[in-house]
Amino acid sequence: MTVRMKCLKCSHSFNSRTLSVGDENVPQQQECPKCSGQSVEMLPDWRPVRSWNYPLEIVDGHMIVDVEEKRCLLDTGSISCITAEAEPLVEFAGKKWHATQKYMGVMLKDISKEVGVELDAMIGNNALSALSWMPRMDEGVVSVWHSAPKDWTDDMVWKQIRRSVVPIITVRQYGRNHSAVIDTGAKVCYAKRHIWDGVAGNIINTTDFFPTPKGIELFDVPMKLTALGLGGAIRKQRDKSGAPTGALENVQLPEVVLPLGVLPEHLELILEGFSADFILGPEVLQAIPMAFELGEGRVYFKGGVH
Repeated sequence: MTVRMKCLKCSHSFNSRTLSVGDENVPQQQECPKCSGQSVEMLPDWRPVRSWNYPLEIVDGHMIVDVEEKRCLLDTGSISCITAEAEPLVEFAGKKWHATQKYMGVMLKDISKEVGVELDAMIGNNALSALSWMPRMDEGVVSVWHSAPKDWTDDMVWKQIRRSVVPIITVRQYGRNHSAVIDTGAKVCYAKRHIWDGVAGNIINTTDFFPTPKGIELFDVPMKLTALGLGGAIRKQRDKSGAPTGALENVQLPEVVLPLGVLPEHLELILEGFSADFILGPEVLQAIPMAFELGEGRVYFKGGVH
C-alpha cells in the first residue's frame, strides 16, 4: 500500500510504501527525500494509491504493453478498445472496458500483421481517457492509476488539452500555434502537407498503413526534420525552501526536434474533423517524458522547462 507523507520541516509531500506491523500499516520512509528531515507525518486525508505497471516495448514505432501475458497496442487515436475475443470486453488496470471486434472496418489480426506483433487487444481512448498513466519509455514500463498521484501537480508542469473523442494539444511551429492529435497508436508523427510548403528535402522515407472499410491501405511516407514547440504550461510556485505553494505560474516548455511524416492528402480528412494539423505519435514521448490525466484534460511534463 502507498500512503502520502509530509515533511514538517520543509512541507514537501511524498509517497511512501507501508509495512504491515501487527494490525497497522507503518510507512517505510521516515526521512524527507528533499531536505533529509526526520520529522514527517502521514497526511490525514491520505488515500491508498494503487498502480499497475505493464512492460512496454516499442515495435516498429508502436507502443506494445504486456497485460497479464496479453500483448496490447496502446492507442489514444482509437475511440474504443478492440479485442480478438468473442466477449466484447478488454481487461486493463483492474477493470473491464467495452470493446469492439473491428477498427475502422478491419479485424485485429489484420492490424497485427502490419504492426509485426500478434495482438490480443488494442487499449483505446475509452479506457485511457478514464485513467491516469505514465509511459516510462527509457525504463520500458507503463504505469497506470485510477486517479493521478497527488505529487504530479507538485513535481511536474502541465497544460490543458482540448477534450474530444481523442486528446488534442496545442503545439507551436514557425511562430504559429496549431492543434495536434495525440495518437499513441501512430507509427510516426505527421503534419499536413501545407505545413511543409517551402521545406525541401527528406531525411528518410518509410511506409505506414491505415485501416479502411475495404481493408488495410499501405502508403509511402516522406519524413522531414522539424523543431516543434510545446508552448506554455502551468506549474506550482515554490517558496524559498523549494516546497510548492498554492499559487500557480506560467512556464514555457522546450522545443523538440522530431522527424515528421508528410500526411497523404486523402488522409487529411481525418484531421479536419478535429481542426488539427499534426498527429503526435510515440516519438514525441521519447523526446520529452509525459504523463496523462485525460479525464481532467491535462498532460503533464517532466523536466526541460525554461
